[in-house]
Amino acid sequence: MKILFTCNLVPDKQGAYEDYLENLGIYAHGKGGQLVVILSGQPIASVAERLSKASVRWWVIDGWIDDTRNIHPWRIFWPALGIIRNEKPDIVAVHFGNELPTICMILCAKFVMWCKAKWVWYQHQQICDPGSIVSRMLSRIRLLSLLCDHFVPLYEGGKRSLLKRGIPERKISVIYNGVVDYKNGKPKGWFRKELGLGDNQTVIVSVSSLISRKRVDFSIRAFAKAINCYKNIVGNPVLILIGSGGEQKPLEALVETLGLEKCVRFAGQRPDVRECLQDADFLVLSSTAEAMPLAVLESMSAGMPAVVTDAGSAREIIDNGTTGYVFDINDEQGFSDKIAFYMNNPDVRKLHGANARRLWSEKFSMDRMVREHIELYSRLCENKKLTS
Repeated sequence: MKILFTCNLVPDKQGAYEDYLENLGIYAHGKGGQLVVILSGQPIASVAERLSKASVRWWVIDGWIDDTRNIHPWRIFWPALGIIRNEKPDIVAVHFGNELPTICMILCAKFVMWCKAKWVWYQHQQICDPGSIVSRMLSRIRLLSLLCDHFVPLYEGGKRSLLKRGIPERKISVIYNGVVDYKNGKPKGWFRKELGLGDNQTVIVSVSSLISRKRVDFSIRAFAKAINCYKNIVGNPVLILIGSGGEQKPLEALVETLGLEKCVRFAGQRPDVRECLQDADFLVLSSTAEAMPLAVLESMSAGMPAVVTDAGSAREIIDNGTTGYVFDINDEQGFSDKIAFYMNNPDVRKLHGANARRLWSEKFSMDRMVREHIELYSRLCENKKLTS
């Protein structure tokens, strides 16, 4: 069975998504199948080497994402149809989240090229419940369901929203994201040393793009409240912002306005996020919209609790009060209170981190995720099951 995987990814680091492609390729190849990926940019040398060793082949569609990382979804249309004609896949897995280009691609592939591939739509973004008119008539997802063979939301809330749009339940399978286990080969305290921090300082990390949806300013303000409004804060805490994006200058201005220059650091885009997490104390994520954020899963695998806003799958992946805390997206005070609580209670931090690690192992491992995807593809292509 040949799987054609389409995603608007520029593999410029070995991150969680690249780990997924590598492991999916290994698993498919081990079962007699093949993974072919359509990307929006050439993989860097280290990623290309790992994908090649995993028996993954790839195509690149130039211009799908431009130099400023803006997405041009219609630029995939003709090149992708040519790739489908050449590859003759059994499964086309759509991971780039643009309904109308996908609808046109399926129509052309099925009814012009007579391609018999099964099409699987991945709902990677948070999907809200529809209004009555949208759910009955105007939903692009509903139109897509007439052509697509299966839908994969990343969390149960996503499934409920698809059902409300009229997608038949038999066409929906929830598959949680997963991340690989990571063993840090660097010595304990290396990240603090790089940043010039003391061994006993509390290190809080935010791992996200610096864009409006991630709302990093919320985390900064909550952090400021925590250190300004609570006495006896221990550990001389520091907030490390890992990531880059168009909001960086306004965020830097906010940090200056709040007088936080000494305790908020902009670490930029880094290829070693997993190693950084291994040397931190807890994670904060204050997005207004998410599906299943990989940063939270990576923090769980690192044995670290998280304080997050209630977006997407937050309450499905965080055991509130046991592996971290979840707050309403506008509850800045509650968010701040728990930041202060974790600052002042290192023993609770460690306990919740151990609980998070255990939950990751049970529900959010890469092995589980890859196995469930391959099992789904095998069910959809009953006459071309993967064989041992």
